[in-house]
Amino acid sequence: MVLPMRRVVVISDHAVLAELLGAALAGQDDLDVVAIGASVGEVLVGGPDHSSPDVVVVALADRGLDADVTNDVRVRWPDSALVMVAAQTPGMSEVTAAVRG
Repeated sequence: MVLPMRRVVVISDHAVLAELLGAALAGQDDLDVVAIGASVGEVLVGGPDHSSPDVVVVALADRGLDADVTNDVRVRWPDSALVMVAAQTPGMSEVTAAVRG
């Protein structure tokens, strides 16, 4: 059975988290990650390819995006499914430093 491709946008206030989520999702046969950004505005700068995603994944880490981003997503992409991921961990800064080397 062939599943339809779903266009996915990933938004996160933490670059490493965004890239990891994007890579994990891109590894799925039925998902096409069309944009990764720190905000709705940043994703829109990327071009028309991001105009109508099927799914928007918003990953909130510990640095600044707040729940108001959901309003931005709903206004820009009202027909897209919204998935929220909370990744608030005390050691996120240390993880970022370790990944960056």
